[in-house]
Amino acid sequence: MPSILTLNGGSSSLKFALFKIAQPLKLLYSGKIDRIGSSNSSLEIIDHTKNTTEQVETQASSHEAGLEALGHSPDPPESEVRRLERP
Repeated sequence: MPSILTLNGGSSSLKFALFKIAQPLKLLYSGKIDRIGSSNSSLEIIDHTKNTTEQVETQASSHEAGLEALGHSPDPPESEVRRLERP
C-alpha cells in the first residue's frame, strides 16, 4: 500500500505519522517518543484505524535509538510499514 511517513524531530522527542495515499490522505498511525536521552523514555503509538493507543517505556539514548525502538515495538503494522535497512 503506498504510504507517506512523516517525522518531526525535536531536541528530546520524535513525532511521527503514517498516512495512506488516497484522496484525501488517510491517517493510519501516529505517535511520539518522549524524553530521548533520558533513562525513562516512552513510546506512544496511536492506531487511528482501530482507535487505540499503546504506550511503552523504552530506552532511547538517542534519536537513532528511538527509531530502533519504534521498529521493534510490539505488534508493528508489518503489512503497512517496511523496515528501512541501513546502507
